[in-house]
Amino acid sequence: TEDDIKKNLDQSWVKDDSFVPLKKVKPDQKKLVSEATSLQGVTRTNVSSRYYPYGEKTAHLTGYVRAITAEELKKKKDGTYSDTSNIGIAGLENVYEDKLRGTTGWKIYVPQTGEVIAEKKAKDGEDLHLTIDINTQTKLYDELKDDSGTAVGLQPKTGETLALVSAPSYDPNGFIFGWSDKEWKKLNEDKNNPFSAKFNKTYAPGSTIKPIAAAIGIKNGTLKADEKKTIKGKEWQKDSSWGGYSVTRVSESLQQVDLENALITSDNIYFAQNALDMGAENFTKGLNTFGFSEDIPYEFPTQKSSIANDKLDS
Repeated sequence: TEDDIKKNLDQSWVKDDSFVPLKKVKPDQKKLVSEATSLQGVTRTNVSSRYYPYGEKTAHLTGYVRAITAEELKKKKDGTYSDTSNIGIAGLENVYEDKLRGTTGWKIYVPQTGEVIAEKKAKDGEDLHLTIDINTQTKLYDELKDDSGTAVGLQPKTGETLALVSAPSYDPNGFIFGWSDKEWKKLNEDKNNPFSAKFNKTYAPGSTIKPIAAAIGIKNGTLKADEKKTIKGKEWQKDSSWGGYSVTRVSESLQQVDLENALITSDNIYFAQNALDMGAENFTKGLNTFGFSEDIPYEFPTQKSSIANDKLDS
């Protein structure tokens, strides 16, 4: 606004020939730069800055940097940070802050003669090379961007991560180049929390647990793949001790259900009975053989999976 411009120009250090920074713009805003610099008294200078070219598509993966706060600076007592430092706040920027961050250089010299009295060379941080495939990342994000959800792409042969996507998302460049009031308000009022990554949280697995439950039942000998269970109706409960709770399946068209048909129709009742047949202890042991409750050696922080919120009852 005009008031913002005047406020910047009225700073005590400003002289007639001073370059007064008004706005840092993204590299892709060439039209804006061209229009602004065509105005009398407006010029530009190049600066070094973080820039996230894929914006919303990779926001929760890359994270972002921002100016360090006074509270954060107090915790950084090793002298590598100052009140003008930026710091990684989320995503890989936060996970690899120590590696990405270089060492600030400085020089003391005599302007009139150019004589250097003392100097410390700046040192760049490390480069990171990811296994992320941007085509996979982009495709998954485009599928999810209008919804609330998450998608992860893995290379099954090597375990490499090809994509980590969370939606809704935000443009991390906003923390570098600024937000409009409208953008900031929209993001903060979104009930689906676009600033929070969903791909490293824990969720109920839904029907993807059924093949695992079947494998455990077969190994325990409590489930035979070709043996049919008689299941009538869409709802079922073990006995009256369940009170008002019952297991519901999608369709009641099949009454004689074997494993193949149970997987095809995703029969909730069949797999609930399978779990009860093997018992809580055997089911838990079986799930643990598939890696449940283990700490995953994964560099991006993830929440530890759990089999149940409370102890399983038989």
